[in-house]
Amino acid sequence: MTREEWKARCAARFAEVATWLSKEDCAEQAQMCFESFVDAPFDETAEYHPEDCADEEMSEWTDDEA
Repeated sequence: MTREEWKARCAARFAEVATWLSKEDCAEQAQMCFESFVDAPFDETAEYHPEDCADEEMSEWTDDEA
């Protein structure tokens, strides 16, 4: 998978779960996940799981309005 495919899948997972985020916010979160969790240099042949990365990131979120 390419970097762009990885980020698109990650953004799609954010959009699926965090329905209150805009498309732009999902893309931004995916970019941050990519930078934080994917080993450099990026290996297009490795099996990275962008959905798992998004789930891990969202598991850290808290409800600040409470």
